[in-house]
Amino acid sequence: MAARNACQPAAVKLSTPQGVLKPALQSGDKPNFIVILSDDQGWDDIGLHNPRYVNTPNLDRFIRNGTLFDNFYVTPQCAQSRAALLTGRYPPRAGTMLVHGGWDYINSGEATAGEVMSAAGYHTAHYGKWHNGRTLGYEPWTVGFQDSWFPSSEFEDALMSHNGAYVQTKKWVDDQLMDQVLSFLDRRQTDGKPFFTYYAPHAIHTSRTGGPFKGKVYRSYPKEWRDKYDSDPKYAGIASATKDAWAMLEWLDGIYGRLFSFLESSPLGKNTYVMIMSDNGPQLLFGEKDGLNKMRRMPSNMEGAKSLPYDGGIRNFLAVQGPGVQAGVVDSTLLGLVDILPTVADLAGDTDAAVGGHLPWDGLSFKNLLATDSSGPEPSALRGSNLSNKKQQDRILFTLVPHCWDADAVPELDENREVNRSQLMLDYDRGGVPHSGYGDQIPGMKLHPGFQMCIAARYRDYKWMGFQPDKVYDLSSSHIELPCTELPQPYSSHVAKAIAAAARAWWQTVVSSPSSFTKPTYYLGMGNWTMTNMLADGAHERTPGAIRLLVNGAKGFYKQGDKMCFGVKVESPGTYYAVMFYTSKYNGLFKLSIGPHADIKAGKAPTIKAQLPPMPATVQGQIMGNLTLPSSNGKKWDACLELINPGAKPQAEPVFSNFYNIRMRRLVAGETLDVLQQPSDGGDYLLGDANMRLVKGQQPPSKAAAAAAAAAAANAVPVAVPAPSIDLQGHASWLAKGVQAEMLQDGYHNVTSLLRNKYRWPQGQGKLESMFSPYDAEDIEFCTECKPAV
Repeated sequence: MAARNACQPAAVKLSTPQGVLKPALQSGDKPNFIVILSDDQGWDDIGLHNPRYVNTPNLDRFIRNGTLFDNFYVTPQCAQSRAALLTGRYPPRAGTMLVHGGWDYINSGEATAGEVMSAAGYHTAHYGKWHNGRTLGYEPWTVGFQDSWFPSSEFEDALMSHNGAYVQTKKWVDDQLMDQVLSFLDRRQTDGKPFFTYYAPHAIHTSRTGGPFKGKVYRSYPKEWRDKYDSDPKYAGIASATKDAWAMLEWLDGIYGRLFSFLESSPLGKNTYVMIMSDNGPQLLFGEKDGLNKMRRMPSNMEGAKSLPYDGGIRNFLAVQGPGVQAGVVDSTLLGLVDILPTVADLAGDTDAAVGGHLPWDGLSFKNLLATDSSGPEPSALRGSNLSNKKQQDRILFTLVPHCWDADAVPELDENREVNRSQLMLDYDRGGVPHSGYGDQIPGMKLHPGFQMCIAARYRDYKWMGFQPDKVYDLSSSHIELPCTELPQPYSSHVAKAIAAAARAWWQTVVSSPSSFTKPTYYLGMGNWTMTNMLADGAHERTPGAIRLLVNGAKGFYKQGDKMCFGVKVESPGTYYAVMFYTSKYNGLFKLSIGPHADIKAGKAPTIKAQLPPMPATVQGQIMGNLTLPSSNGKKWDACLELINPGAKPQAEPVFSNFYNIRMRRLVAGETLDVLQQPSDGGDYLLGDANMRLVKGQQPPSKAAAAAAAAAAANAVPVAVPAPSIDLQGHASWLAKGVQAEMLQDGYHNVTSLLRNKYRWPQGQGKLESMFSPYDAEDIEFCTECKPAV
């Protein structure tokens, strides 16, 4: 690696403030809020911090005209940071442990910013990435956001879900999202309603290939932004992935510029707080990780990157403008993402300790650092932590990195079907499960690592990482964990012992929190929605050793009695049918039961049985059958899938290579799955209703076959049949028309193949609602079974 003065990173250089202090909010006025969380934009991914290479003039100007917090900590990964921002609580406390495997949800017992700010009288809106729940009851429009635009893809001309209804767009996703943000602001400018807007652009996160998955990731953006990075000699010899990142940053900065221009010309600019940050450190791709290439991407010289506990992975920028906020100031008070929501609520004047039903916040309001009551910029732009209060000065800020937890970590349940809080898996010293993809990135990782290995903590200027339990780093002049910043012994051990004791005590509060280590509850029949994806990775119980949970599903079911169970609540009584999505070389006889666990064990719960045929090549939904369910009246029940007969497969082979999803559909009045109809337009057969057209080439069972089946023994078990796909000639014809030009341009034979390729949707989903893709999970590149053909 090239020689460097590692403990003397490049300083942030703020010139004389270019703006003026905005007037404080008038008494009685309610402020507005725009909270922006970009994706994978590290500390160095700003022109101010990397002026030689990075072009972000709009963001640089925003920072110069506001307050920059340079001691601001996030989490090392996406879903966890979003949970921290949206709840004001540490992610593991809210049930968010990973970016996949059923551990990326915010537990439904938590209150989100949407719910908190709605209860405070605000119009709430979400635009962009979510990554805190992929199924009914966890999507933004069901957790407090009154207006939401949620992309189905990061590509050009993508479908977006607007409050749950799909809309075809005709721009790159982040451009389209800003269109929606500005439209929302224009409406608020007219009606005067106070608002809270959470804007989460996709940039600069990587994308996966639009075609058959090759295990690669790359950055996706309008290519015209890349040209100068190839033609300018300044960028010669720089890794292609780095130039992609810088081009994407410049594109994103142009999008930010549209927002800033709107606010500068609008009355909303006078009473709106804008907070900009990112979710974790930079993701370093091929050619960016070592030596000179890393120094060009990260001139701060910070150690680590995304996913790691070093400051390169968890330190980020926070820039704020708003009423009364100092311009051109750098504040070094220790802050974290958990502080954002408590600060917003405080600035909004909401003093209710449980507004919106939220549980106690871990975050601290930093209103004292924003509403400074000063008449102008301070003489010095670097104010350190001079304005911090005692709580802020004495806090210890904790971070849990993902390396000590895995998709296959399934805590034991007690007799009440809740997580057993005293089990070994959650023990501070002997618990945990090494992450199967990157657990070995933490030095000394072992089979039962304990959680200290994966905790980092900041106390004042000191940084401690649990995998180096006796070392403490002094970050007062450099955010770099190297020998040159280590505290001398024995003082280092003394401080380390105190922080380690605090980490142990903190962990006990996490374990005792009601939402921690709890898998999602799947909601059936919520509101007017009819589709629920019971994703296999969300199972809260499975036969140990026989079923292994993966980042986007489950592998296994070897012998009779192997089963997996999910937490469910039946919101509306009625008839539901189950469609199974999986890959398998073998058939197997299964039963699905839904009801109180005691009733399932006693054989009293509603149950269906079906032979699931092999699906060796392509994922396509198979109808297992109908269940008539009563309401669970707010109680959590179980849904258990059990193998009755594994058939003639080899004993050492599982039935499922990967079991992905049970897609439950609530039938509404007039729908049935028992009658095959010929559509009035003379097209292919329908299965029950006009939203369920059989796909081309799919043959309905003959009347003779149906009669033979009816005449069979009463206990005969049906064979699952292919589920119908989206009706592109009926209810979804608008979608087919909207992509005709794209289909012809890109050489697809039909609309179905384009949709499967672009969105990675398996066939057999029946209705364009809450669509499922096995590729809607991060880190699938680490998992062979997780990349099926669709």
